[in-house]
Amino acid sequence: MKINLKTRRILGYALMIIAFIISAIFTPKGAKYYGVWSMLPAISIFLFVILTKSVIEGFLWCGMLAVFIKYKLDFFTAYQDRVIKTITNSDNAYLAIVFLLLGVMIVMLKKSGAATYFAKIVSKRAKNSKVALIITWLLSFVLCVDDYLQAFVIGASMSTVNDEFKIPREHTAYNIRATAVHTSSLIPIGSWVVFGASLLETDKFATKGMGVHAYMNTVPFFFYSFASLAIAFLLAINVMPKLGGIKKAYERVENGGSLKPLIEGEITSNEEDFHKIRKGVNIISFIVPIASMVGCSVYFNFNMQYGIGLAIFITGALFLIQKIFTMNDLMEILYEGFTSMLQMTFLLIIGITMSDMISDLGFTTFIVNITKGIVNPSILPFIIFILFCSTEFLVTFNWTLYMMALPSVIALASATGANPYICIAALFSAGLFGSNASFASDAGLCSAGGTEIDLYSHNLSGLPYHIISFIIASTAYLACGFLIK
Repeated sequence: MKINLKTRRILGYALMIIAFIISAIFTPKGAKYYGVWSMLPAISIFLFVILTKSVIEGFLWCGMLAVFIKYKLDFFTAYQDRVIKTITNSDNAYLAIVFLLLGVMIVMLKKSGAATYFAKIVSKRAKNSKVALIITWLLSFVLCVDDYLQAFVIGASMSTVNDEFKIPREHTAYNIRATAVHTSSLIPIGSWVVFGASLLETDKFATKGMGVHAYMNTVPFFFYSFASLAIAFLLAINVMPKLGGIKKAYERVENGGSLKPLIEGEITSNEEDFHKIRKGVNIISFIVPIASMVGCSVYFNFNMQYGIGLAIFITGALFLIQKIFTMNDLMEILYEGFTSMLQMTFLLIIGITMSDMISDLGFTTFIVNITKGIVNPSILPFIIFILFCSTEFLVTFNWTLYMMALPSVIALASATGANPYICIAALFSAGLFGSNASFASDAGLCSAGGTEIDLYSHNLSGLPYHIISFIIASTAYLACGFLIK
């Protein structure tokens, strides 16, 4: 029997009330380490989102639950203090500014008609849906410098192309999410490679200046990335069958329904008609903004804030020269670009607040301590991948996971005699799985935002393929543990 949304919401809130009651009775106030109890908010958010289909409420209530576990009746003021701490943290402020700047650039590309101009050129060469999806897939390699950049730019430029071939937005969003983070993790100029390499140097696994070399030695063991890229490609060419939400999306479109999911969600479009191509727009109007975002970001050592900021200035100057916009138009676009991203920035802030509080409870430490009991080097990569995939699926920490767990993984590999490169790759791959599959992932925000669909539909529709990639990678890590020493 199908349960209606009202009943599901009642069940979701009943679940949260029970979680609060349990934590009030069984968890101490002000402890530094909560062990298994640190899993309560992580499990609660997953169940709540599945029941209610509301990601925003899930972030809010599970963040408050994590604060309540530690601060009890002081949770209301403590939660607000944590939000302030999140906003004022320089790394988080950087992410928020990057989101806002990307909003400006995307509005410039759309409102000028440059994205539509590019889409029309591509659609003339894309003879069918397969070619359109392959182009979408390939663009992630072209824009591999950063997964945020990929999600928004590819979403803005290819969504309308794929619309022409009746490809549901869920498939376009899945294609982007299943490729973007992986090309950024496999190709040396990608932001994930640079970050991972710097950690390997910081943790003394690699000598100074040799971090990228050491990182690239782990890349052959990024089994999850290879599986994800392959499955996205096979689905694009109709070799992989359509499953779950994507299958339903195609059925909806074939029956005359909309290209976007029917659920009203967190990420909506408040734009006017952006499909008009303004006078003066040509292919340069699209290439220069994209090339400047990539080039400037690389120039500033992958600082996306500086890179996109300068790219906006260059693009604005170009559009003035081409007489596409006036200065007043550009000022309006600046405001409109910021406001278009406020909802996503809000989601980012409350999501980070929730993740930070769950981390403060000792969630990742609890999982790391579990792995310390593993002494068999042959199964260590498999255990690392399985355990951290499980935690990342509930609440993804991405780069924070790497910072917290990498020293322990390196030490465990050394102590047990396991191949360190496979073990490190297993940890990195678990973070990539979280980026792909977690309902709390910022990658989901970007992919859903870039293709203008609601976050819940996007998360659910791609999940079967992420799970298949997970199974393939798990099998590979288990086999490698025994075959490669």
